[in-house]
Amino acid sequence: MDNAINISTVDRTFIAANLKVESSTAPSNGLKRYEFLEIIVRLANIKYLETKIVKTFSDATEKLITECILPNYQLEPWQEFRDSKLWTIDVNDILEANMMQLKKLYEHYKTPTKSLIEMEDVINMCTRDSNANISEKDIHFAFGYCQMTVANEERHYKQYQSLQFVEFLEFIGRIAHARFKGASAEMN
Repeated sequence: MDNAINISTVDRTFIAANLKVESSTAPSNGLKRYEFLEIIVRLANIKYLETKIVKTFSDATEKLITECILPNYQLEPWQEFRDSKLWTIDVNDILEANMMQLKKLYEHYKTPTKSLIEMEDVINMCTRDSNANISEKDIHFAFGYCQMTVANEERHYKQYQSLQFVEFLEFIGRIAHARFKGASAEMN
């Protein structure tokens, strides 16, 4: 945020990038990847091109990314966590030994009208229904990181709002890691 970009500017770029045509079935309060990228370009235009700091959209976008986004971005290794911490023989053995209970836990949060569990369910599971002592921030990160890529986001965007069982297993691993990281060398 500065003189060129304030919260109102961000709101306007969100609305402009997220404008839905009548045939769209996607929610209007979320962004698809291409809309997020459009917002970055729009903000770069306002911050650097319109103020004549640079002369092209590409220079403005590069400047915004290198000066504003990357210095404030904290990389959370996504696949590296899977490779080094989750996809191991020890974790597999623990999941296999507890598979029946994990399936029961997953089924507990489903309903006759809801075949998959959702964010609200995992928040309740980790807070209200247990004493896991997990922050909602950690729950949100684990939920997002365990999601598989959806091939057609425009049509199947709701898949990002729920967990399939295999994603639930990764969620459990990520929550366990968040809860116990730093507790001992064996748990890391």
